[in-house]
Amino acid sequence: MAFCLVVWEVKIQAALANRIQLARNMLPELVLPCLALVYGLVVNPSTGTHGIPCLWKTFFGVSCPGCGLSRAWAFLIRGHWREAGEMNWLIFPLLVVYARHLVIAFVRSSKSILRTTEQKEETNG
Repeated sequence: MAFCLVVWEVKIQAALANRIQLARNMLPELVLPCLALVYGLVVNPSTGTHGIPCLWKTFFGVSCPGCGLSRAWAFLIRGHWREAGEMNWLIFPLLVVYARHLVIAFVRSSKSILRTTEQKEETNG
């Protein structure tokens, strides 16, 4: 009975270590959305105050394709999808691309952890 408890405890520790490793591997992918959420809440979507000014428009006086993305993001964070699309329609393809990036990063990180776990089991077993 004691042997079973020890084996069970070792498996739990290994699973916990795998989850911690996954969180470490995914840290950049998890920090960016948090920062983007805070930025979207700080920017006033109606006026654009507190947003990052467009350097292209500042220097050349012409709007670039990214102009309005900060305000579109601020609208999107607040649940105003139509206004976000009106501000800059590129916000929606960017969300799809970023979601795809998150899925790929998660899958790669999970596979990496599984590989290292299998290698550890082979060397120990």
